[in-house]
This record gives sequence, structure tokens and C-alpha cells, in this order.
Amino acid sequence: MGEFDWLTSLTQNAELDAKRTERMRASLLDHIANAQLKDDLILLVGDHPPTPLESARMRRRLEDKLKGPETRAAWRRVVGALTAVAAAIILAVIAITTVGTDSAEAVRNVAEAVATIPDEDFTTTEVERRMDQTILIVEPIDTDDSSTTEVAFLLPITEIRRSDPGGSLQKEETTGEPTFFTPVDDASAAIIRSRFLVGETEISTFPPPASSDEAAILTNDPELLADRINETITRFGPPEIPREAQVVSMVASIYTITLPTSSERAALLEVLASTPGLEFPSPQLADTVEVATNYTYDDGTAVRLTIVLDAQGWLVRETETLLDGIEALSVPRGTPVFDRRFTPPDVS
Repeated sequence: MGEFDWLTSLTQNAELDAKRTERMRASLLDHIANAQLKDDLILLVGDHPPTPLESARMRRRLEDKLKGPETRAAWRRVVGALTAVAAAIILAVIAITTVGTDSAEAVRNVAEAVATIPDEDFTTTEVERRMDQTILIVEPIDTDDSSTTEVAFLLPITEIRRSDPGGSLQKEETTGEPTFFTPVDDASAAIIRSRFLVGETEISTFPPPASSDEAAILTNDPELLADRINETITRFGPPEIPREAQVVSMVASIYTITLPTSSERAALLEVLASTPGLEFPSPQLADTVEVATNYTYDDGTAVRLTIVLDAQGWLVRETETLLDGIEALSVPRGTPVFDRRFTPPDVS
């Protein structure tokens, strides 16, 4: 196995459990320091088992960043040569336009209102963010023995991130009780509860990170933001996933990893409103807008991805639900693959 093959394999497992990834953190960071992937890895293994879309995007980032500078430069020259051919196609996928459905116009109206809010300066204050999420886990009772019975369960995790003006980060993560779809005996349930540290709170601290890819994308210019999102999807996005789904996922990632100012949030809303193929359902919560799309994993699993944004342009919910369920494991349709609820940043 090559030096980084085992690292790439980490991202290929969309159900890698949190306890094992935590144990691997220190050695992984040592191995990839020269590849400048510390921030990406912390975000991947520190928060939740990655979804197939997140895993595929990380794999492609790894492949790009683990290439030598000469290889990357040559690859970028090839991409540049294709730009003239691809530009018309890409701009047709995400273009800032003034034409949209009534629902898309509702998103634009929020963008216009958010743009009038004075930009915040999050670099001079302490910021606390909370995420309450529920994730669907499907795996053998004993992950070291794939022949053991496979079970499905929902696992609630609460995460609180606190950042100081210097950029240092403290992360507090608490795992709640699993809800089993597949019947399990007490001994099996105890194995799973122990594996996921149910009932425990873990506190980790991290030094100021280098700028993330998401931060490099962010701008308050909607057209430039659309171009940057397009470029990132072209480079790192899994080709089997529709672009509109990748746009929604990337916008959610930007909100999760960065603290966009009001003008940047307005630009993110404009990009969503201008992306062909997206749906804008009637919101279930007052003073919010919803953006949704259906897509299918490469294994045939059909899902619906939805994000909800409030009147100040903050992401307050991101959810992906099964359209068909998993009959063999008694998982009904409509079950969340993940359901993340965000509290807007608390600035002190």
C-alpha cells in the first residue's frame, strides 16, 4: 500500500465511526502535514461520518493535493486548454440571472434584505456555534468482523464550536442515545454505545487553521462566487452527482466551515436562486426559505437534499432523506441520512 493509499481509503468509507477516526487523528495529521490537508481532515473526521458526496469531494481534493507541484501545474494547463470549450457549459449550469420562479424570487428577496445588513467582523470577537445533528449509521455490530449482523440506527450528536479572535478553536461534542431500526439484543447495543462514546462529551482544541478551500471561495460578488463554485465542482466534484446537488452541498459546507458576512451571505443566496434545476419548496418554518433537490448515490440510493436559511441569511438546517428507505433493515422512506440543525453564531 502506498504512503497515502490508506489515507485515501479513509474518505471512501462514508460510515467510518467517530471513535476510530478520533484515534487515528494524530498519526494521520503527521503523515499529511506536507500536503497541507490538516484543516480538511479535521473537518472530515471531527464532525460526522461523511456522506457519499462529501467523501467523493474529499477524495478528489486528496488526489489533487497529494500530487507534486509539477504534476499539478501540468494538470492545470490541461484544464486551462479546455476552458474555452467548457465555459459555455459551466456558465449554463450556474449563471447569475434575473429570471426565476416565484419561489426563487423569494430567495432573492431575502438576499436583497440581507445585503442591507452591515457586514459583521467575526475576527475581533469570540464566536460560538452549535450544531445538533442526527445521522443514519448502517454497519455490522462488530466493525472488525463484517460477518456479524448489520444494523441500522440513528445517532444524535451535539457539537459546539467556540473560536477566539486569534482563530483558535475549541470543539465540544456530545453523543446521544442511538435509535435502532434493526432489532438488537442488549449486548449488541452495548457494543455500539461503547463504540460511539454514547453519553460522553469530548472537548478538543485546535490552533488557528490555515485558510480553508471554502474560505478561498467566499466573496460578496455573486457572479465571482458562482464562477468559483463552478471551478471547485469541476475540479473536485464527483461526476456522478448532479451539479445542482453539489452546489447546495457546497453552499452548506461554506456556511459550516466559515463565518460569512452579511454581504457574503447575500451572494450565497443569489447563487442558489440562480442555479438551474433546484426546487424552492414552501418553507415549513416562518421567516425562512428552502432550497432542495433530489439525486441518487452511485449505488442507486435515492435521496432528497434540502437546506433552510433564515431571514438573516444564515443556514439553520441541512438534511438529506431517503426517498425509498432500506427495507431489509426496516428503515422507512423519509429517514434522514443526516439532519443538521444550526444555531446562528453567538457573538460575544
